[in-house]
Amino acid sequence: MLSARRRARAPWLDATAAAIALALFTLRAGSSGQLTGQGLAPFSRMIDGTAARPFVHRLLLPSLARGLHALLPGPLRDALPRATEVLALLLVLVCFLAFAFVLRRLLDACYAAPAGVRRWAPATALLALPALFLPSSVQLYDPATLLLTALGMLLILERRRPAYYAVFVLAGLNRETAILLTGLFLLWEGRQLTPWRLAQHALAQGMLWAGLQIAIRALHAGNPGHEAQLLFPHNLRLLITPRAAIPFWGLLALSLALVVPGWKRAPRFLRLAALVMLIPVALGTLLTGLPTEMRDYLEAYPALFLIALPTAVAWLTRERMVARAV
Repeated sequence: MLSARRRARAPWLDATAAAIALALFTLRAGSSGQLTGQGLAPFSRMIDGTAARPFVHRLLLPSLARGLHALLPGPLRDALPRATEVLALLLVLVCFLAFAFVLRRLLDACYAAPAGVRRWAPATALLALPALFLPSSVQLYDPATLLLTALGMLLILERRRPAYYAVFVLAGLNRETAILLTGLFLLWEGRQLTPWRLAQHALAQGMLWAGLQIAIRALHAGNPGHEAQLLFPHNLRLLITPRAAIPFWGLLALSLALVVPGWKRAPRFLRLAALVMLIPVALGTLLTGLPTEMRDYLEAYPALFLIALPTAVAWLTRERMVARAV
C-alpha cells in the first residue's frame, strides 16, 4: 500500500498536467506564428540564433535544443522533419515536469498542507498557466524562466549556495531577469551573513550576471532588432483599450482577490520573493514591454501562486494550510 506521502506526490497527475500545459503552449505557439516562422522570434530562428534582439539573447533552451540535435545520428536527423523544434518542445515538457517537482518542494518548505493540497497544487499551477499564455504570445524561453525562478527560490530558501550559483548562471543564460534572484538572495541572507560576506555575494553575482549579458550581447550584436524601446505612452493607452485591457484587468482582479487575503499570513520568504520578482518586472514592462502580456510576469508566478493557494483552498474546501516560520 502506498504511503500517504507518496500518494500526495501523484507523479501521474503532474505528468498529465505537464502534457496538457505543453499541448496548450504548442497550440498558442502555432496560432501566434512561432512554429511557422513568423514574427521576430519564431522557434526556428531562436534555435539557429538568427532571431531579433532582445529575444535572441534568451539562449539557454534554444542552445540545448541545437546541441541535442547535433547529437542525433545523421539518418535520424534527416528523417525527422523540424527535429530541432520537436526537441525544443520536449525540453519545454521537461521544464513543466521539473517545475511541478520544485513547486511541491517549495510548498512543503513554506506550509504544512493537507495531502490533497500537496497532490493537486503543482498540477493546478501548471493548468493555470494558459491564463498567462493564451491572452498573449508565448516564447521558447518562458518555461525555463518559470522553472529556474522556482528552483532559484528553493535553493535560496534552503541556503544551498553552490547549487544556487549553478542555477543562477543557467538563469542568466535564459533571461536577463535572473538578476532578480540576487535581490531575493541578499534580502533573505541579510540576517544570516555578515555585511562583508553579503557584499562579496552581491559582487560575485553582479559580475557573473554582467559578464554573461555582455558576452551574449556581443555574440548577437549583428542581429536585427534593438535592446529596448520606450513604450510608456503606448502602454498607458493600451491599458484602457477594451480588447487588450479587459483580460488584463480581469486576471489582475482575480489575482488580487486570491493574494491579498493571505498576504499577511504568508511566510516572509514568499512575500519577499513576490515583491522582488513582481515590482521590477512590472515597472520594466510598463516602460519597455507590453503590460497586458501576462507571461511577462512569470518570475513572480511561483511566489504569488503559493501565497494565493491557502485562500483558494479555504474557498473550495474546509482544509487549512498553516504557514511555516520561513
